[in-house]
Amino acid sequence: MSYSDPSAVALVERYLQHYEDRDLDGVLSCVSTDFTIEFPGPVLFGSVAHLMHTAAQMFRSLRKHRDHYACGTDDQGRTVVTSRGRLYGECHDGSRIDDVRYCDVFLVADGLIVQQFVFNDMAVAAPGSVLGIDPA
Repeated sequence: MSYSDPSAVALVERYLQHYEDRDLDGVLSCVSTDFTIEFPGPVLFGSVAHLMHTAAQMFRSLRKHRDHYACGTDDQGRTVVTSRGRLYGECHDGSRIDDVRYCDVFLVADGLIVQQFVFNDMAVAAPGSVLGIDPA
């Protein structure tokens, strides 16, 4: 069965663009008040502001070539949006990050993103940039 929700994809696209632009208010307009984001490890963030601050300390810039979106539903009726593509950007030491695979899975309910799961090859491309993050 195929499922598509253009409004959920547009929401995720807006969220990702706000995040890339480091626009905290824009990001917050796309997520629920109990939003969480989980990185490999698992490393769990419950605060968007803390996550954006942590990322800004690690990267001068970090953006995504968003190559593909897919939609479905989970067993709770929430829309599941998967964004797949390649990360690129620059670390504070001037080293470049290019063509690092990523796959983000978003859970959307009531028009807002409630959870994001992040999967990527950053630990291989930029060792130390992901490992050791303290989400507290």
